[in-house]
Amino acid sequence: MKNTGKAKAIQKARRTALAPLIALSFTLGFAAVSLAGCDNGSTSGGGGNSLKLSGNVVQYNRGTRTTTPFTGSVPLRFSCNNASGKIENGKLSATVGTPTNRLYTIESSLAMSTFLGVNHHLWSDWHVEPPDTLHHDFVMFIPSQYYYTNSGDPATRILNNQRDTNSGSFPAVYETVSYLYVDKDATLSAKGKTNRHGDGTQTVTQDVNLNLKEGWNMVLRTRTNTSASSTTSAFTCIESNPGFDWEVTFGGTEEGIEDFIYGPK
Repeated sequence: MKNTGKAKAIQKARRTALAPLIALSFTLGFAAVSLAGCDNGSTSGGGGNSLKLSGNVVQYNRGTRTTTPFTGSVPLRFSCNNASGKIENGKLSATVGTPTNRLYTIESSLAMSTFLGVNHHLWSDWHVEPPDTLHHDFVMFIPSQYYYTNSGDPATRILNNQRDTNSGSFPAVYETVSYLYVDKDATLSAKGKTNRHGDGTQTVTQDVNLNLKEGWNMVLRTRTNTSASSTTSAFTCIESNPGFDWEVTFGGTEEGIEDFIYGPK
């Protein structure tokens, strides 16, 4: 699948940003949880011991930048041991309670660059208070028997909330919502900086100031490719459904990522 020169430039800029999460997107509904909002990149509120997620599912083709309805019915798997749900006829329904597994300190996850899927080196002076705060990054999966590469290999789909606003021109915006559980009220901060890369591109990160509440919090990560050589990246907390359609992302590119075919095989 061939891309235009401009689209290739956007892809090059995207590779300098945070590692993208392959995402299932779905229109998002909340019950049993209230996530309070934040202004100008800082957080107030959040919390709540459970989430109810629901909505329509679409498939996003990274190569053609188009979406099509996801009409299948598949079970789901979860990182949290207190969660259940499925996709039925293209509709997502999931309930998430309080996790008792995969609880790690934020500092240890930052050290392994596993916190919210970020390369933490793109920021400086990360600080968590209290430092012993435990967290769980919630992830959903479509099992591998329901997706296959076009060469027939099984492919587990990791599910996360994401919207790509990429029409083949700049700016191109990539937004990802993460669900973050913390076991106590906590603050998380970091200093943004300009990161210059060996290929002549740069990633500019914004300061992080998150006031997390005990329970589930919703964090929005926004990456904006302002040109072929420059990307900005920022975190904020949000209080309600951002209005996204949510996607199963797939599609071939010149990097060799194969198309995924909905099964089962």
